[in-house]
Amino acid sequence: MFLDLPIGIENPVERVYAIRSNMQALKGSYQPILALGILAAMGAGPKLLQDQLLAMLARNATAVMTNVPGPQQPLYLCGGAIDSLMFWVPQSGDIGMGVSILSYNNEVQFGVATDRKLCPDPDKVIERFVPEFEKLLLATLLAPWPWDTPPSADEVERAVLGAPA
Repeated sequence: MFLDLPIGIENPVERVYAIRSNMQALKGSYQPILALGILAAMGAGPKLLQDQLLAMLARNATAVMTNVPGPQQPLYLCGGAIDSLMFWVPQSGDIGMGVSILSYNNEVQFGVATDRKLCPDPDKVIERFVPEFEKLLLATLLAPWPWDTPPSADEVERAVLGAPA
């Protein structure tokens, strides 16, 4: 789905709520159904059609981001606990950045993949993440509380990352 990002909003809490509002509007629209239909048709069509449709879709996007809620208990392989999980968001065409967010065993993993021509130093994106997240957390904690008791850490994570309840 194509999500308009509110890059002009300086306040991090307002920005999160604007993103959440935009996502809620998208989820209630026909865009997810149309996107699934287009992808299904692409997969069934000839490679030439797939390439042309993919190029058309890529022209309308600059980044791909996905948030996947994973299992919140440890998984095991051959008797050993799996420490962490990670995946990379699919990228193609001229899309310059892919961001993947995966929660697993009460931890969150972030991955960033970039096109070197469009974003030659992805470390700068990663370096900005923690300060921006801390700014958002501080702004949230300092904001007026609309509830009687403070939210739990899980509720804050769901509000910030948009994870399901």
